[in-house]
Amino acid sequence: MHHSPYDMATRLKFLRISLGMHQAELAEKADLSQRQISLYESGKSSPRANTIQRLAFVLGKSKDWLLYGDDESDFEIAKTLEHGKDSAPRSIPLATWAEASAKFIGPRDSYVYGPSWISHNAFALFVHGLSMAPDYPPGSIIVVDPDISPQSGDDVVAFPDLSLDEPMFGRLSLESHGRMALVPLNAQYPATIAEKSGRVIGVVVMQIYYRLNQRQNNEEQ
Repeated sequence: MHHSPYDMATRLKFLRISLGMHQAELAEKADLSQRQISLYESGKSSPRANTIQRLAFVLGKSKDWLLYGDDESDFEIAKTLEHGKDSAPRSIPLATWAEASAKFIGPRDSYVYGPSWISHNAFALFVHGLSMAPDYPPGSIIVVDPDISPQSGDDVVAFPDLSLDEPMFGRLSLESHGRMALVPLNAQYPATIAEKSGRVIGVVVMQIYYRLNQRQNNEEQ
């Protein structure tokens, strides 16, 4: 049995990123939630055996590779981690939903911090409402990167109708005839079909979850 210095969480994240796959895309293909993928990659939760098998199949690897790795992947992970050692965390401005449509969100008082690979044009938003619960509970923060090209299955912030004052948050569905829809994760909310003028502002690349915020939000509801 191969003894890797890296855990399964590190291998899962490394492989997903190396394949150019977003968490939302992997979650959809493996019939999981994006929050589950996030928990697995952070090491806060461990997938069951049948879930490991599904993840391995979607990612084109064996179950044993996810569990134990191999020399080649250990070397590639080591190179990636070494390359990122000197990369400073990115300061990401915390914007309001009304400001989210701006092409540039300038300096402000409130910031969150993310990995250096997030673009300089990224911004953060507080989640409000229950349409994307339970994956994105009210009070959590999403980081939106406008420099990533959206794909069907991505979680995005978008204007389905340019007459709206604020953009909407949903899972992007691109239909074969070119129409765009925003699909909520909460089945109690309907999907929104975009007008021809609808546009995606950016792709959600990161979620920050503050337990205290969530507790306060629950008390207020």
